[in-house]
Amino acid sequence: MTTMSNRPVIISVALTGAGTQKAQNPAVPLTAQEIAEDIVACARAGASIAHIHVRDGEGKKTMALDKFVEAVELTRKRCREEGLDVLLNLTTSGGSYVDEERLQHLEALRPELCSFDAGTLNWGNSFVFENHPRFLEKLCHTVKELDIKPEVEVFDGGFLGNTAYYVKKGMLKAPIHYQFVMGVAGGLDGTVKNLSFLHDMLPEGSTWSVTGIGKAHLPMLFAALAMGADFLMLGRYFARFDESPTNKVLVGGQYMKEYWGEGSNRARNWQRYDLGGGRGLAFEEGVDSYVTYAGSLKDNVAKSLYKVRSTMCNCGVVTIPALQQNARLTLVSSTSIVEGGYHDVVLKTHGSSAQNG
Repeated sequence: MTTMSNRPVIISVALTGAGTQKAQNPAVPLTAQEIAEDIVACARAGASIAHIHVRDGEGKKTMALDKFVEAVELTRKRCREEGLDVLLNLTTSGGSYVDEERLQHLEALRPELCSFDAGTLNWGNSFVFENHPRFLEKLCHTVKELDIKPEVEVFDGGFLGNTAYYVKKGMLKAPIHYQFVMGVAGGLDGTVKNLSFLHDMLPEGSTWSVTGIGKAHLPMLFAALAMGADFLMLGRYFARFDESPTNKVLVGGQYMKEYWGEGSNRARNWQRYDLGGGRGLAFEEGVDSYVTYAGSLKDNVAKSLYKVRSTMCNCGVVTIPALQQNARLTLVSSTSIVEGGYHDVVLKTHGSSAQNG
């Protein structure tokens, strides 16, 4: 599938993550069998890349080699059986800060891509998400030797500078693909100004994508569309439909769907953020919320596309390339968005109540 500018559109799926449990989201795949079958289903629907985390027997995050081997080999087997071609992107930050444990699966499995977190972050202002220069140099050597494409995750401006250093030293090969992660406490806030700042720092020829955490999701999505991102990641949009695994509830006389992001209270658990020593959960990030119920996905995709095309026409353009060339990002009133209702998020409070629909 291509856009009107003939650039390929790549759909990448991240199905498991490092923390969400079945009790929080029954759809999350935890076993190798579940991961493989979900990747096959997504590939049938058009996905080209699968980002893989694995879990241990208790559903906790792990970098255990045997768990990666089991999940990856089964995924490759099932894809061959179904005649599907999927690129695998293996995490290097799935629960261990021991260098060898973060690298061993790359040598054993030779994936097409892997994550490359290009700096250290005080995640949530609570614990250190460590990516020591020692480890990053080892990771550079590994991806270069094994010809693995790194997906450079960027939480702050300094991550781009770190990446430029490794490119200059010949340790990473340009062009680089960057994944901007906006709105994580301890990193850059998810604002158009900050996204524009990162975008302007990109070396020529780079590809990039963006994801906004929590309330930053929609602003980052729309800004990235206008700025020419190579990937867009959607969360809240799909949460509104019958197909999402959350409950439909009645809140204040209006039907809503439960919604939580990766870092929300609903998704939080000690397995993801455990620091050892019996401290349990170190911090809370994000919010539990409801989004406006919108019916079925099939009925709404065409409506959403119509709205996008109508908005583009109002801007005097009829193609995405023209929008990217002519768009001007301007701060305006949010009244029209509020009146539309479809992007509303109603925060859950301890005193709020909802009835199952």
